[in-house]
Amino acid sequence: MTLPTEIDGAHGEVSLEAWRDVDGARLAWGRLALEPGDYEVLGAPADFAFARHGRIGRGALGASEPVLLRGEPGPLRLRRVGLAGEPR
Repeated sequence: MTLPTEIDGAHGEVSLEAWRDVDGARLAWGRLALEPGDYEVLGAPADFAFARHGRIGRGALGASEPVLLRGEPGPLRLRRVGLAGEPR
């Protein structure tokens, strides 16, 4: 399964490993390739979470951030915050 992404305006996708639980719900996991730093979540699928942080609006993410998804994929939109010339 693929998760569509938009990171700092650049469109892409992340491949996720997926399976179905005993109730037939789709469960998926994978890793986002990011520049480490603080990110704001502008949009995410309903049952999306970062494995280390849960469902957050903003936080420090690593270079290979693990993610989890239950259900259908939708776009994940992130914006890096605290870059030069931008308020933190």
